[in-house]
Amino acid sequence: MNAGGQDHRGARGPAPSVTRVAGFTLRFVLVFTVLTAAWPWLKQPYRSVYCGVGNLLFVRFGSDGGVLMRLSSTLGADHDLEVMLTNRRTGSQYSFAGSSQMQGFKPTAFLVSLIAATPVSLRRRGRALVWGLVWINVYIVAKLFIFLLFAFSGENALAQFAPGWVGRKALDFAHWVFVVSYAAWLIVPLPIWALVTFRRGDWGTVFSTTRGASQRGDARSS
Repeated sequence: MNAGGQDHRGARGPAPSVTRVAGFTLRFVLVFTVLTAAWPWLKQPYRSVYCGVGNLLFVRFGSDGGVLMRLSSTLGADHDLEVMLTNRRTGSQYSFAGSSQMQGFKPTAFLVSLIAATPVSLRRRGRALVWGLVWINVYIVAKLFIFLLFAFSGENALAQFAPGWVGRKALDFAHWVFVVSYAAWLIVPLPIWALVTFRRGDWGTVFSTTRGASQRGDARSS
């Protein structure tokens, strides 16, 4: 309590509104459900682009590595593409089964759903969607790069890199976190969503009952 007898213990900023948080959650679930349900129709164009970009970027990997990504319908329901790796120096080849849905589409759909559900202006959501798609695809390409670096390293017939003990441990960790871990597609979109959607003044207002600051911020961005 200050000298004037006013108690400022509640001056921590507006509390989150249950209604607005519930609305965000419902919108997120709805958009994510629609995108997931649309996968049978989006699968063909998405995985064609996924393989095409992967082949364009990584057709040669290092001095001796070759990469070929192609669609496959014989690897089971959970895998829709085959990644063929070649060491041209040794002639060794190895193929891996992959999933464009798990590696690319799901983290993208998760991020799009978060942005679409966020209670900010339509213009800000549109801008966040554009930048979000840029960054999520940077992540998808980086994940593929980590996978290929892992496959072409170590003690195997494909190996063309020797990262050393420390480098190998770091690569093992990055491979497990970003490629193998099922939770990666749920975790990585969250900081991207925060980065492209929110401003510093949003944190106390976007999900609160006090919307003045958020609305002023949207007006300034218009």
